[in-house]
Amino acid sequence: MKDFENYKVSIIIPVYNREEYLDRCISSMINQTFSNIEIILINDGSTDGSAEICDSYAQKDSRITVIHKPNGGVSSARNAGLEIMTGDYLCFCDSDDYFAPEMVEKTLKQILAEDADMCTCNNYHNLDKHGRIYDPISLDLNYFDCGSFFSDYMEKGQAPYSASMSLYNAGLIRKYDIRFSDFRRVFSEDALFNIMFWSVSKRYTHTNEFLCYHFRHENSLMTSSVPGDYIKRHVALVEDYENFVKRSKSKAKLGSATACLMWDFVRIACARSKKQTDIVIKDFQSVADNKLFKRKCFDMAFGNAGSVYCKNHKISGKNALHVRYTALLLFLGKFEQAVKQYFL
Repeated sequence: MKDFENYKVSIIIPVYNREEYLDRCISSMINQTFSNIEIILINDGSTDGSAEICDSYAQKDSRITVIHKPNGGVSSARNAGLEIMTGDYLCFCDSDDYFAPEMVEKTLKQILAEDADMCTCNNYHNLDKHGRIYDPISLDLNYFDCGSFFSDYMEKGQAPYSASMSLYNAGLIRKYDIRFSDFRRVFSEDALFNIMFWSVSKRYTHTNEFLCYHFRHENSLMTSSVPGDYIKRHVALVEDYENFVKRSKSKAKLGSATACLMWDFVRIACARSKKQTDIVIKDFQSVADNKLFKRKCFDMAFGNAGSVYCKNHKISGKNALHVRYTALLLFLGKFEQAVKQYFL
């Protein structure tokens, strides 16, 4: 094992038109108490002053590398950083967010102490432009072997989604070529990245300290959405995950776990007002011929997935039968009946 200070941590920051917040973000990285870091700034085709700010910091600090590329979205930018990272460990930060000074040091120490592959932390969510906190997120987790933790996530949906609150073992990302899917294709590219990582990891740990600060605003990716294709993008997430498991030869199970995952995502995607009923129905129609969607609905209706899902969500009796019946309606393509009876 290396001496602590000899480990290297890569920090990947996608940048697109964030000149108002960029100084705060980069300064929080430069001032980390753990100094053996490389900061990779990916200017994703910014049209404001972000590119100049990135270059200015790179001239002042040799630990900073800047990539300038045409706009391709946050997944494309992060993947560009993954291609050139050289660290033993890795973390991501969005350019309008920032880290506490001890973020890298404390998560790295915990990973090494627990012999883990990933460490998450609590975070302050929903900061306004004045730094006021509206929604602190506390996960209250300890450490797990990734087998049980992964199953809990897939079947219960109880785990962190964001990739910007974690320190990862960079060696696993290189070995299994883990990358972000296009956010316009899948719903929550961060969630997909995490479940791919967990499926090839041995151990996960968490610190209850608040070390990340997430800023949400009207134009952020977290608050914007593409109406009308939620379900299609959720199904694409499960498809991409199953393809990764086959490619990586992971020992992760694809049966009821991925059916439960898809069902939870579909349920969340359908949590809209009755005024949007027609949009939800069209969402389902877009995956009417999707083989994976039909297979997972069949498993929810007749297989083990329905039992696992209902047990983990404490659904019983008539309500459990209702879940299975709704899955059957979706399998048969009776989307309007399913949506009006169950989801809305």
